[in-house]
Amino acid sequence: MLRQDTGFGGFPSTAARHGIVGRFGTARHGGGEKGRSFLRFGNSGRILPVPAILPIISGAAWQGFPITQRNRPRTVPAPAILPAGTWPAKEDAPVSITVRHTLFSLAAVAGFYASVAAQTLTDPNAPSEAARDIASAASLEAAPPAEGLIPPESADDGPPRIDAHYTAVDNSAIQNAEDDSEEPPIAGDIDDQMTAGEKSNAAHDIDTHGAETIVADNAGEYVGDDWVYEDDASFAELISSGTWLHRGRWFSQMEASLVQRSTAPRQILSDIPLIFGTQTFFSEAMTTESSGFGYEPGLRVTVGKYLGRDGENRDRTLEFTFWGLNEWTSQHAIAAVNPSNESSLLRTPLDRGIGAYNFATAHQYAYESNLNSFEVNAKISRRLGRDQMVLTPDGHWERQCAPGKTPTFLGGFRIITIDEEFSFDAQRTGLSSITNLPDASGTYDIDAQNRLFGLQLGAEMIQQHCNWSFGVGGKIGGYANFVDQTTTVRVSDTRTGLSSSSRDESASDVQMALGAELKLLGTYQIRPNIALRCSYDFIYLQGLALAPQQLDFNAAPQPNVRSGAHQFLNGGSVGLEIVW
Repeated sequence: MLRQDTGFGGFPSTAARHGIVGRFGTARHGGGEKGRSFLRFGNSGRILPVPAILPIISGAAWQGFPITQRNRPRTVPAPAILPAGTWPAKEDAPVSITVRHTLFSLAAVAGFYASVAAQTLTDPNAPSEAARDIASAASLEAAPPAEGLIPPESADDGPPRIDAHYTAVDNSAIQNAEDDSEEPPIAGDIDDQMTAGEKSNAAHDIDTHGAETIVADNAGEYVGDDWVYEDDASFAELISSGTWLHRGRWFSQMEASLVQRSTAPRQILSDIPLIFGTQTFFSEAMTTESSGFGYEPGLRVTVGKYLGRDGENRDRTLEFTFWGLNEWTSQHAIAAVNPSNESSLLRTPLDRGIGAYNFATAHQYAYESNLNSFEVNAKISRRLGRDQMVLTPDGHWERQCAPGKTPTFLGGFRIITIDEEFSFDAQRTGLSSITNLPDASGTYDIDAQNRLFGLQLGAEMIQQHCNWSFGVGGKIGGYANFVDQTTTVRVSDTRTGLSSSSRDESASDVQMALGAELKLLGTYQIRPNIALRCSYDFIYLQGLALAPQQLDFNAAPQPNVRSGAHQFLNGGSVGLEIVW
């Protein structure tokens, strides 16, 4: 019996006028080795033999958009739906593809998909006309093969079988018929026509990228993998194809980013006394959130290796990603409004007895934070399905990819480092002659280091089109956070009742941390092996020990690490992806 190839729905009138879309595949004999190319149009069930086999798609950079082919005559099918069993009319036409023609083709494809969607929504279970035709032909046990299908060489080969999956280097050849009454000849195996070097290169390409299609002329001679040939003229240059995307041995991504991060947990650093009769209240004057972080530049670099393609048409890759050089700084300072009035001098709520920080003329803080990330991930990414052939308004055939969703799953190991410095300074100057307060100064410096080591899992869902894509991705991981903090305090104050101190302490701890990441991304294929990338990322980290948390103005503090803080980052990036 004949096996129905998954095809398209009916063609709208605009598609018939401006462009025809069909499935490109191979009609093969059941159990046989040899195959021939075909195009099946819409629900009509008509199968149009095509004197070409899809080539291996070259990953060279010069095969990009826009393309102007060599100005030489070629044979092209006329832009019309032909009766079953007939060959397209031939005419000589210059080989050129313009942006206008491409836009017309895309419009035709859009109209065509709309008609398919409408038909599916109307009755998704109804068999297509092509399905009914094939089922009817298959029910005739001894009937000769239908016109337009390649008959078997002998009765032992069994009935013909339609296989729309691309054939590999094994036994494919391009055939052509000179007129409607003559059956296209069958060429010998391509393996016999290839040199030892060509066989070695093709075998290595299959091992690396999976099976593709080798191009041969109408005599079965191996001619290369850059063009699809008909007779002695170019038939169709590869405009866009699923095999163009992510084709190579190595890939690299480099992106410049602008990222903003949240501040530390809010903590009051300075306040001012407000006296109402016998009551004294304090109004906050400065907190750790008085000056936030802005967007700061960073860099993301990824280097990866294609490990091969599995039997489910998925790429297996191993990649290393560095994201970092992010440095955020903020600072804030305040001064007493009326230093001559002792009640207007600055205080700190951390401890009223610490010298210099209480009854101060000025307070200021500076906060600096750095983040770097290193990760190694193994990925499995689904590729697009088989391509489609599109007939442009000027009568040229183009092989184009069939857009679809390409999910990706990943798992790996990640290291995140966060280094922070926080300094809180106070001073009192120029009051000795007014309020009899001596000069004083204080410095409080904290260094905090977070080292997160852990495993992560992630996934992406990409809507892939021929030259652009968009999608969403996410990661989540659990980490062991190795925390170190060092504190240095220097306070000098000779006023009675206030203390002067000098303190050096450090502490370490191990905490559990959580990391989650969400990414919105898009790409545009500038050339087959060069893509423009952009993304917007959201990152959340929980279980950190941030520097401002370690402030402790107690008279006799115990060295320890305060953790449990979170950090939220968000920002965009833009860059390039190169495959070679």
